[in-house]
This record gives sequence, structure tokens and C-alpha cells, in this order.
Amino acid sequence: MRGGSEGPRAGGGDGQEPITAAAVATQVGGVLVGDGSIEVRGIAPLDRAGPNQLSFLAHLRYGQWFATSRAGVVLISPELAGLTGAPSTRIVVDNPVDAMVALLARFHRQEPRSEGVHPSAVIANDVRLGLGVTIDPFVVIGEGAVIGDGSWISAQAVIGAGSVLGKDVRVHASAVVYPFTELGDRVILHAGARVGREGFGFVPTAQGWRKMPQTGLVVLEDGVEVGCGSTIDRPSVGETRIGAGTKIDNLVHIGHGVSTGKGCALAAQVGIAGGARLG
Repeated sequence: MRGGSEGPRAGGGDGQEPITAAAVATQVGGVLVGDGSIEVRGIAPLDRAGPNQLSFLAHLRYGQWFATSRAGVVLISPELAGLTGAPSTRIVVDNPVDAMVALLARFHRQEPRSEGVHPSAVIANDVRLGLGVTIDPFVVIGEGAVIGDGSWISAQAVIGAGSVLGKDVRVHASAVVYPFTELGDRVILHAGARVGREGFGFVPTAQGWRKMPQTGLVVLEDGVEVGCGSTIDRPSVGETRIGAGTKIDNLVHIGHGVSTGKGCALAAQVGIAGGARLG
């Protein structure tokens, strides 16, 4: 995240209750300098923020945007608090980025969530659905699958037979969980992710390539997040295991039999060859 010119935006905070600069300072444990009565209705980068929006400055390299910013309130680090710039109302806080992240939830517009199972969903008779589960239109869930409490499966996603999803799992539109795959609690699969597909396993013979059956498991531990279009392959034997808290960006390919430790981060278009081990 670039400290001032890029980063999360809240779209102006339309429809959200405003919060005063003084209240922001209290919430983030910062020191208010300037007009505490200014109302904050959203969050935006320094170079695009308006008088009723909050921004942040965490590094001097973005001082050029701070000098001319129209932001009504700026979160700013102690070493930059006296910097010359247009914003006169400042909240001095040790880590402006962390403080901003804590505020984002207030202005984030939540996606509407329906309740229960949509009548167009196709769900096998023996599927076990936990409490508070949401199943959106045209979802397909195979035989023997288990969906944990509070999970939400979006439109046209497919959950394969025998798969087990933990609590508060989020499967976005058109994602696919192949049969006999295990997802821990709070796992997120973004649109188009494919988890548990057969690994690229072929043996050369005189007659050509012979396909190896991929009979292993794919396990995503608690808190794993998988980006759009990413794939995680099933091995011929053993398991592919993604460690707790690992974050996988869009268009990442994880080969069969890979294991990662806890809290790994894989950026877009990374490819991990089969059998690799990440700490």
C-alpha cells in the first residue's frame, strides 16, 4: 500500500453516518490538531480527497500530494505532523496506515446478504448445512458435503461431493471446490477460484502420456484467502495443504502436493511447482 496516493477507498461513504474529526481522534488514539467539528463522510487518497473526507500521510515521499490536498482531515505520523500542507486538521498517530484500516469498516458498504437457501440451488439430499448458512441462486452442492455455520455460498458456485467447509466460509460467485476438499473456518474463495482440481500428473509411455490418478487431499486451513482465478491442485497421493492465515492473490497456481506454512503471502501470477514446501 502506498502511503497517501493509493490504498483502500470508501467511495465517499454515501449513506453512512458521518463522524467528527474529534471522534476519529478518540477512536484511533491520536492527538487532534485543528478543527474537531469537521465531519468525515468517507476515506480517500490525498490527491483525490475532498473537504468531508479523511486521508493519511505515512511517508515524506507523498508530501507533494499533502501540500495541495483538499482532504478535510489527515491522519499523520508524529515526524510529519509539522509538515507544510493544505490540510489544517490533522490527527497525529503513531501508525497512520493502521489507524486508517481501523476506520475503513465504518464506511465500507456491506454486500447485501439474503437468508437461507435460494430455491434455484441444487443441493444433494444428504448435504449437512449448519446454522445461518446462505446459499445463493444456482449453487450446486454435491452428495455428502458439509457446510459449516454462518457460511455463505454465492451464485453459481460449486461445492463438490464429500467436501467439508468450516464455519463462516465465504465462497464467491462461480468458485469451485472440487470433491473431497477441506476448507477450515473463515476461508474466503473469490470469484472463479478453483480448489482441489486434479494435479498435472502424467507418465510418459511408448503409447504417449499416461494420466496418473490424483487421489490425495487438498486442505485449506483456517483464515486462508484465495484470489480470483487462482487454482490449487490435488496430488496423486498425500495432500496439498495451505497453512492457516495464508493469503493468495489473483491468478496464482499452486501445484499438487505443495505445502505452505502459516501466514504466507503469494502475489498475483505466482506459480508454485508440485511438491514444493514453503515455510
